[in-house]
Amino acid sequence: MTSESLRKEAIPSFDEQVTPLGLRWGCDQGWRWGCDQGWRWSPFWNMAVLKISGNRNLWLWQLNDPGLEKYDYLMDAKVFLLGADAWMLGDEHLEDGDIALMDVKDISLKFITKFNVSVARKLSKFQEEAMPIRLKQVHIVNAPPFIDKLYALMKPFMKQEYINMVHFHPPNSASLYKYIDKDELPNDYGGTAGAMDDLMKRTLKLMLDRRDILTSETFWKSGENKKSKDNKSADDLATGSFRSLAID
Repeated sequence: MTSESLRKEAIPSFDEQVTPLGLRWGCDQGWRWGCDQGWRWSPFWNMAVLKISGNRNLWLWQLNDPGLEKYDYLMDAKVFLLGADAWMLGDEHLEDGDIALMDVKDISLKFITKFNVSVARKLSKFQEEAMPIRLKQVHIVNAPPFIDKLYALMKPFMKQEYINMVHFHPPNSASLYKYIDKDELPNDYGGTAGAMDDLMKRTLKLMLDRRDILTSETFWKSGENKKSKDNKSADDLATGSFRSLAID
């Protein structure tokens, strides 16, 4: 199965939803840029990618919805995939390692009611088998005491090698600095790399700057009818919107 096919399996309706300027996701879903004049972005999550020492990428995601009143799991997945495509379109260099940092400061047991098992299973498969990254570590920061109950929702869909990468850091803990230099982190975590709100604005601008590519019909074609010179089927080829898969 191609990486592009895995992606479509993860989010079947994604192709129809990729309209950052048209905002077919809706102004009621947290998108505020374009609903009125100028900036009115009030996100329910923030995300960004930073390049850090050791030729590594730091992938950042921050929940920003106290009470989880407006958080939408499927919407979160769609925006993540759109942002990932936008970042990777402009990065021709494959870093030696990738680190994921997830800030669950606003998480609660209510997340269980927001969780979509079908989407989680397919998205996990896509992230593990099709994203062109070399994932080394996953850090969950501001983890509450009940995080194990929420983590139990995801573990059945994860390979053991990825489970072994996960590290939990409770609020006000300095344990994260054992893995990532403090100065390279966003301001929210004691660093100097900028505030997460500002980094999210940069992410949005990046998506909008690449809107024409992201919404192009040809961008999403997998070339399923093409054959390679050695007669391999398209399912044996890494085609579509991603570069070659490389996970150590």
